[in-house]
Amino acid sequence: MKKIFFYILTFLSFYFFLVFCNFTLSFSQYILNKKFTKNQSAFEIYRNLSKKNQNTVLKIPTNLYLNEEFKFYPLSGIKNSYTINCNELGFWSFYNSDKFGFNNNNEIYERDISNLLLGDSFVHGSCVNEKDTISSNLNKNGLSTLNLGYSGNGPIRNLATYIEYGKQIDSIKNIFFFIYENDYLDLKLEKKNKILNKYLVNPFFFSQNLIANEIIVSNIKKKVFNKELDLAFKNDRYSIYDIDDFNFRNEIKDSFKLIMFRKLINKKFITLKIPEGEKIHKDEDILDLINIIGILNTIKKPNQNLIIVYLPEYFNLLNSVNKITNEDYYNEKLLFSELTKKNIDFINIKKKFLKSKNFKKMYAFEGYSHFSPLGYKTVSNAIIDYLK
Repeated sequence: MKKIFFYILTFLSFYFFLVFCNFTLSFSQYILNKKFTKNQSAFEIYRNLSKKNQNTVLKIPTNLYLNEEFKFYPLSGIKNSYTINCNELGFWSFYNSDKFGFNNNNEIYERDISNLLLGDSFVHGSCVNEKDTISSNLNKNGLSTLNLGYSGNGPIRNLATYIEYGKQIDSIKNIFFFIYENDYLDLKLEKKNKILNKYLVNPFFFSQNLIANEIIVSNIKKKVFNKELDLAFKNDRYSIYDIDDFNFRNEIKDSFKLIMFRKLINKKFITLKIPEGEKIHKDEDILDLINIIGILNTIKKPNQNLIIVYLPEYFNLLNSVNKITNEDYYNEKLLFSELTKKNIDFINIKKKFLKSKNFKKMYAFEGYSHFSPLGYKTVSNAIIDYLK
């Protein structure tokens, strides 16, 4: 009887020890997540900053124009303004927009620009300070670089940006066209827009002449900006996701169920497997993107080089490391083989990230997000190595 009692007592002691450890893990995870919680919404930041600086604006992604029927389709933000970018690292990032509304210093236009960057929010510089963006890293290394990337962009808007702004600069030698996983969805949406579709139908001759029509285009941007402000004021649209308060009662209940330990065991030992032959990006999606790249390769100036920079999403890397997906799942083979057929150079950032000791540190949350300063620097170094 004493032996049975001893075993029961040992089991209960061990069980309560696990319960305590489970609760500690949950609380630690909460504290870690809280570190990334944004204490103020972008609208609140704007309201406070605009009292001191009337030239303060919010970043307005270009996808907000997709369903609008304006005379022009803007491809950048509000010019010469102190722009509130975003917060994924525990602080809000800001930048001073240039004379066209991009994330550059106006002085860059007075220099011989050798490198041009086209892309979405990763090229734009979300959500880091100006000094940590890809273009800034390249400029610090003596590589004169213009950043024409903007949040919300897809492949057609990148092509359009080159036609409207990049093509005017004769000194450009290298065009870096960035690809991210959501570009395939962006492309489908862009095709439905009447103005953007014209860049595909007649890329050699169609232009909105955005620089010449800057006054009208600026008014469109301000109209959308004011609309967003109104929505933010009424619905707090620009509120950010906040971590729920730590509920001790629920966490204690979950601890007795050993929820955290079960999650860790599942993560460690239960490996999902994507069925053989399944692809997240269909062949036709890849070929549609290749078509856009082909158009840009055709209309660029003869002395300019086009280089594709492939940026992987977090889950692409995570699933590859955990062998949940194989290299066919994201259809990268087709993408790279088609680029090779067209004799277009590319830089595979996925390989660069996987060579690092911990690829998670390349991302802001060490999870699904934009890059951390280390991630942006790694991308920049890959471009520097290519240019060398």
